[in-house]
Amino acid sequence: MACSHNNTIWFFILALFTVLISPVISSRVSSLMKLPVIVESRSSVDSYCESWRLAVETNNAVKCKVVPSKCVSYLETYYGKGQFDTDYNVVASYALAFAKTVKMGGDCKDAWVFDVDETLLSNLEYYKAHSYG
Repeated sequence: MACSHNNTIWFFILALFTVLISPVISSRVSSLMKLPVIVESRSSVDSYCESWRLAVETNNAVKCKVVPSKCVSYLETYYGKGQFDTDYNVVASYALAFAKTVKMGGDCKDAWVFDVDETLLSNLEYYKAHSYG
């Protein structure tokens, strides 16, 4: 019985090897198996603007005074099509989860201190009015 099991395994390995080696057989099999196709859908401008946005958000674009003109459309899409809201909700859920772990002193002298600008107060309407610049 063990010999029969070994023969079955070897037959399967040989069959798999044959399928992978033979281009004719392989092309027939690959037409039956649809593998996902990776398509780069982002333009290089979008990629640049996403990186630029990250640099600004992490305060690493020190000399940046205005949005690069090629990124205005990207930002309109980012803010207007829901990605900003999604990002905001993810960050807010992490912040709330952290806040729930903080142990209060119990002496009623605990305080939360926030940076108001873009933390508790959104400047989005201002940015929209000034073309995100």
